[in-house]
Amino acid sequence: SSLTPESFIHLSFSCENLPNLDILSKSDPQIDVFLKIETHGQIEWKLIGQTEVISNNLNPTFKKWVGLHYSDYHNIKCVVYDVDDEDSEKETREIIGEVIFSLKFLLQSKDRLLSRLLLSSNRPKNGSISIKCESITGILFFHYYFFLNKILNPFLNYRNGWR
Repeated sequence: SSLTPESFIHLSFSCENLPNLDILSKSDPQIDVFLKIETHGQIEWKLIGQTEVISNNLNPTFKKWVGLHYSDYHNIKCVVYDVDDEDSEKETREIIGEVIFSLKFLLQSKDRLLSRLLLSSNRPKNGSISIKCESITGILFFHYYFFLNKILNPFLNYRNGWR
């Protein structure tokens, strides 16, 4: 099916052969997903979603996905981190690697699946990331929209103060 600007899509993620950055255990990966925003000649990467942390895993498949409205012009950046001390106030994250791609390129890929090596200036081998894109339509979109806007928004707004 063809996508229109009103289409809602979600991206799911997995990684392979991540480097082990921990000493006594394996890396605890998490992915931040950014959307490139250009305003008045300024470029900004806006955080649009984040996966869960998967403990002690160098080949994670993340359950949490990131949703967005479709546009041919979206450029996406995925940054994979190793998270340490997730439950403490002093959570630290070390970048494992990152990848930048156009949503249009992902959608034109076979099975809407894109696999790329993670890039980092810290090490030559950082493993790889796979991104799968699926469109959400019809009743599934309604349920997703209802849940996010009607169920989660009161909690999110309260956390930041009632608005």
